[in-house]
Amino acid sequence: MADPKNMQFREAETRYTLLKLNAGSSVSLVGVGSVGKSNFLRHILHRDIESAYLGPEAEGLHLVYIDPNNMLDALPPVAGTTNPNSWAGYEIMTHRLYRYFQPRFESMPEHVGRDLFQVYQNLQDGGNPLTPHVALRNFEYAVDLIIRQGLRLVFVFDEFEVMLAEMPTKFFRTLRGLRDDYKYQLMYLSVTRKALPDLIVENKYDYDELEPFIELFSDTTRFIGAYSSRDALDVMKQMIDRQGTALNARAQDLIIKVSGGHAGLMRAAYSLAYELPDTADEAEVAERLARYRAIQAESHTIWLSLNGAEQAALYNLMGNKPNAIDPRATETRMLTEKQLLGKAGDTYVVTPPLFRAYLKTQVR
Repeated sequence: MADPKNMQFREAETRYTLLKLNAGSSVSLVGVGSVGKSNFLRHILHRDIESAYLGPEAEGLHLVYIDPNNMLDALPPVAGTTNPNSWAGYEIMTHRLYRYFQPRFESMPEHVGRDLFQVYQNLQDGGNPLTPHVALRNFEYAVDLIIRQGLRLVFVFDEFEVMLAEMPTKFFRTLRGLRDDYKYQLMYLSVTRKALPDLIVENKYDYDELEPFIELFSDTTRFIGAYSSRDALDVMKQMIDRQGTALNARAQDLIIKVSGGHAGLMRAAYSLAYELPDTADEAEVAERLARYRAIQAESHTIWLSLNGAEQAALYNLMGNKPNAIDPRATETRMLTEKQLLGKAGDTYVVTPPLFRAYLKTQVR
C-alpha cells in the first residue's frame, strides 16, 4: 500500500484524475487485475493528497467511496410489477453519503444532518411498499442537501463491474439525469478492469440504454498502469519494512524489472525472492518465477482483464507471429496503454517479462 505521506506516488495518474474531477468531469479509470487500482483510490481519497494537488479548491470537492460489493440485496419488486428495482444502489450511495459527512455536520446548518438521517431512515422502511418506488426521490434529496451547502460531490465506484451487473439500466439513466441537473457539482469516478464499452459488449448489456451514462466518460478514460521506477522502489521498501525479508539491491532491481512494476506481480515475486539464484539474469529469473502458482495466478488475472481481440493479438505474438500485430489496430493501442505491449526495435514484445514468460507456458 502507498504511504499516504508520499505526495509523489502515482503522480501523473493522481494529477489527471483530481484535476479532471475538479474541473467538473467524470472519470473512468481502467486497469488490468491487481495493477493497484484500489491502492490508487485509497491514495487520492486522502484529503492531504487532494489538498496538495488542488490547493484551497479541495475544500469544496468531496470524494465519496462506494464499494458495490457491499450493496444490500434488492427489495421485492413494487406491487404489480416484475421489474428489478434500483433501491440497493440508492441505499448504498445514501448510506455512504451520510457516513462521509457525519463528522462534518457540526460545520453545517443543523437541519442538514437531521434531514439526511431522516432520508436514510426512509430508505430503510421495508414495511412501506412504496420504499423501492420512491428511493430515487429520497436519494435526490440527499444529494441536494449537500450540494446546497456549496459543495461538489464525486461518487467513487470501485469495482464498478459489480454495479453494472446488478443494477437495472434505469438506475444509470437516473445517475445521468442527476448529473445533468447539477452539471459540474456532481461527478462520477468509475474503476474497472476493462473499458466500459468492452464490458457492455462482453456481457451483452443494453448499450442504447446505458449509452447516456457511459457518454460521461468518453473523453476522460485513463489507464492505470504499472508503477513508475520511483514508485516501485518505494513500494519495495515498504514490503521489506513490513515483512522483514532483507533483499540486496540487485534482487530488488531484478524483481522490479521482471514484474515491470505491476503491483500484483511485484508482490508475488517478492514472496518468492528466496528462490532466486544470486547469479541469475533477468530472463532466467522471469522463467523460474513463472513456474510458481502465485505468479501464474497473478498473470491469469491480467489475462482475464483483456478482451478477446487483445488476447488474440498476444497469442499471435507469442506464437512467433510478430507481423500479426497491426500498429494501427485498436487492440495494439489498448495493450500499449495497459503496458502489456512494447516495442523492441521494429517488432512488438509482450511486457512485463513475467507475464511474457507465463504466456509462453500457455501457447502451444
